[in-house]
Amino acid sequence: MESSIDGLADEDAVFLAAADFVTYGTDLEDPNIAEVAQAVGLHAQRVERLDDLEGAMRAALEHDGSALIEAKVSRYELSMPPTITRCS
Repeated sequence: MESSIDGLADEDAVFLAAADFVTYGTDLEDPNIAEVAQAVGLHAQRVERLDDLEGAMRAALEHDGSALIEAKVSRYELSMPPTITRCS
């Protein structure tokens, strides 16, 4: 079943709406921020696959100077869980 939020299933759309996830103002067509950073002299790398992240992290940490890692993630991935639970 489709919803009005970019083709998500209704239950996903309801979850995102409940989490106050906004869909406006985020319609850039995939700009490559790493290339912009490289253009101004920074060490920068774009990571599109999890397997490439460790190498990018190592290169950034070994670089003598500022570094940027642009990690592509799902647009709908929440940065925190919707509720905070206590660990015992």
